[in-house]
Amino acid sequence: MNKRMITILIAAMVLSVFSGCGYIKSEIKAGKIKKGLEGESLKKYYILSLFATHSEAKAYLLMENEDQRNSYLKEFWMMYDPDISSTRNSFYAELLKRYSYAKLKFPYMRRSGEKTDMGRMYIKYGAPVEIQRNPQDIEREDFQEVIVWEYEEPRMFNIGFKDENGTGSYNLIPNYEVIPTVTGKEFRHRTLKEVREWRTSHEENN
Repeated sequence: MNKRMITILIAAMVLSVFSGCGYIKSEIKAGKIKKGLEGESLKKYYILSLFATHSEAKAYLLMENEDQRNSYLKEFWMMYDPDISSTRNSFYAELLKRYSYAKLKFPYMRRSGEKTDMGRMYIKYGAPVEIQRNPQDIEREDFQEVIVWEYEEPRMFNIGFKDENGTGSYNLIPNYEVIPTVTGKEFRHRTLKEVREWRTSHEENN
């Protein structure tokens, strides 16, 4: 290996180390900001975190001020809005209703309803079209109860929950069925890039 190749490899290793350090620093900073959220800001972030990728949620936290965060949220939820030209985002309005319902409907002991497995799934996918109790295809002990939520849109899928200890705490049954991702095309009507292009065009024409 000649000196030039060695120099290139060393430079690449140094760049990799610095990039890694930058990533770790941004993760630490985002974590600290997240811990400082409270009230309405915490609520906004929590709902966002259910629909955002890790990098999207971190980008929100690392915005410089509240105005930038609000602008980011507006753009983010426009990806889900069925009618981008409307001043009211009907999808986000629906999420706020789901959040309030989940908070009251699915609490367990000191855990607020929106933070339980049922609460999170309700916020993400809405109300099921049908509910099954103790279906035959899921093994359970006599003291356990199984609940399956059935959905039809955007495609048919089921979500299973099991009360493992008979205490009323229903946990998501892992690998019961493949649940569609809410960050995918089935749920998002457009990309963030398309939203920003639309906003730029719209602002230029008004």
